[in-house]
Amino acid sequence: MTVTDHGHGIAKEDIERIFDPFFSTKTETVGQGMGLGLSVTRGIVEAMNGTIDVTSEPGELPASSQAKLLRAVQEQTFTPVGDSKPVTVDTRFICATNRDLQAEVDAGRLRQDLYYRLAVIPIELPPLRDRGDDVVTLADHFLRRLRPSGSKVVGFSDDVIDCFRTYRWPGNIRELRNVIERTITLARGSTIEVSDLPRQLQSPEAGNSDAAALSEISRDEALDDADRAYLSAVLKKHNGVIASAARQAGLSRQGLNKLLKRHGIDADDFR
Repeated sequence: MTVTDHGHGIAKEDIERIFDPFFSTKTETVGQGMGLGLSVTRGIVEAMNGTIDVTSEPGELPASSQAKLLRAVQEQTFTPVGDSKPVTVDTRFICATNRDLQAEVDAGRLRQDLYYRLAVIPIELPPLRDRGDDVVTLADHFLRRLRPSGSKVVGFSDDVIDCFRTYRWPGNIRELRNVIERTITLARGSTIEVSDLPRQLQSPEAGNSDAAALSEISRDEALDDADRAYLSAVLKKHNGVIASAARQAGLSRQGLNKLLKRHGIDADDFR
């Protein structure tokens, strides 16, 4: 089986043209570096036969593309642009989302018939903070994967593991990956220590606004942590949409982007 990824966190205005490969016979690269870093090309209808197709955020598809996806899932038949003969393919669809799709249906942003056709076997993945020692297993995985050849870093101290277990991880697995990549670069010894972690993780109660933990840092550090937590919460609420998050925060888009850059927050992590 081949798994084809068509991107994660793609800008809304690009979704329709990126989704067009299912319905065109012209050969043209329309995007690269999206999702798992694979390019998306036109003329892949026949190539989909016998594959599992992974599509991110079906709720963000324009109405016209939702209709096309519904037909593809329902009938397993395509009529490529410029061709009068329909093509039948054996394809399974896996759709990933961080949204409540039932709420998207209720709001009129997702077709109800498409929702019920896709929701055959729904699998809900809990956030990283609710997955116990999975965070330790994943941290070890990212350490092995991201550690450059010749790196002296071989593991984490027990205190770092405790920080990983108690932190709330608002950015989920992407935030964990970014933290591991950062600590590999900045670690001063063979073992990653608490002092190598970003500030928001350096207390055992990081991310929980514990008064005792706050008393151990400066006022500026506490305000920075609160600002970071607020921005992460607003972005999560608005699914990483800058315009909506800025409106709630009472900021311009430019002002919000400036704050996100300052705190090292990527809006794409919340889409």
